[in-house]
Amino acid sequence: MKNKSSSHFTFVNLLFGLTMGCLWGVMISGYFLKLANQYSWPLMLLVALAALLCLALAFVLQIILHELGHLLFGLLSGYRFVSFRFGFRLLAQCGLLCRCVMCPPELDEDGTFPLSLYSLGGIFLNLFSGLLFLWIYFISGGMLLLTLFSLSAGILGLGLGLMFALPVKYSDGYNALWLNDDDAALHGHWLRLREEAAGESEG
Repeated sequence: MKNKSSSHFTFVNLLFGLTMGCLWGVMISGYFLKLANQYSWPLMLLVALAALLCLALAFVLQIILHELGHLLFGLLSGYRFVSFRFGFRLLAQCGLLCRCVMCPPELDEDGTFPLSLYSLGGIFLNLFSGLLFLWIYFISGGMLLLTLFSLSAGILGLGLGLMFALPVKYSDGYNALWLNDDDAALHGHWLRLREEAAGESEG
């Protein structure tokens, strides 16, 4: 059952990735058409390379913001900060470009712990920054690099925020909305967070 749910989440990731890529491609193409009358083809090639670089940097930024969201909302929920790591070494170790590890508070008398706000933190920061960057894009006044980067960061912020908000099993949205209805799953998630925190502290 776990593998099937994990496959569903992977399919959602792929679907949202394709959607974001298509939307970015359409909007960038429209911007390129406006520039075609101003720049030569060699310069347009450089602009295309700059657009790809901006897309990569925007993706890295949104991943960091997502983890920062968990950090900020985790602290508000009583979690204890353990570590915040970023880089290719982490990517090689566990397949994540950025990772924030927080230790949840002790379970309440009814066996629950504050999970919803912590889970929604990354979603909120992605969506908020996405809207902010799109606003910057519309007021950028044609500044090339600012336009390319803000458009990329805006689309990725909204796309990643919506993707993680979907109540698909193992997503942040699912954890925030439905995990509290399953006592065994909630306790298991609490144990996993505590074990991750303990392992990170020892490491």
